[in-house]
Amino acid sequence: MAAMMCFLLLLLLLNSSKSDSSAVDVFTVQSGEAVQLLSGLNEAEQKQLHDIRWTHSNLLLVMKNNMTKCNDDRCELLADGTLSFSRTETQDSGKYLMQAFDKDGKRFKAKEIFLQVNSESTSGGGGGGVGSIHIVATSIATCCVFLLLLTVTHYIIKRRRAVLRRTTEGSDLFLGLNRHVSFRHLLYHI
Repeated sequence: MAAMMCFLLLLLLLNSSKSDSSAVDVFTVQSGEAVQLLSGLNEAEQKQLHDIRWTHSNLLLVMKNNMTKCNDDRCELLADGTLSFSRTETQDSGKYLMQAFDKDGKRFKAKEIFLQVNSESTSGGGGGGVGSIHIVATSIATCCVFLLLLTVTHYIIKRRRAVLRRTTEGSDLFLGLNRHVSFRHLLYHI
């Protein structure tokens, strides 16, 4: 579950770095559930629609003024451009690209949708997402505390060396008589 959350976060971060203003829609469903990937075409766009294509790693659906069904009859392309799944499977997960074309063959709209289909064994009883977020947040907080401690330790060591240099430059006799310099003494001179 944590890997899935990281993957979705990475996908969203990669998408936000694009210069294109369109965002990726993300849908998460359980295996066996129905889902509809909406084309997002308004009425005017549906009137100028001549062809629509949905592509995925192992799927290509093309509509030429009629409905098209997938090979295994689990999905179909509706007249408004929506890709409808009656029963999802884990291999349906991934990025879907919808492209709408006019009568001249020019693409007038494109949309990316990411579908995440979780298997029943990874559902975690409905509360797994919160636990995963807690684990990630705890890990990040631990790393931040570690970096803060490392920075403070580095600063203290650097200041201690500077004090030792000042002390040894002024009086070799002082250092010779007091071989060990206490930490309290060093902090006092800072």
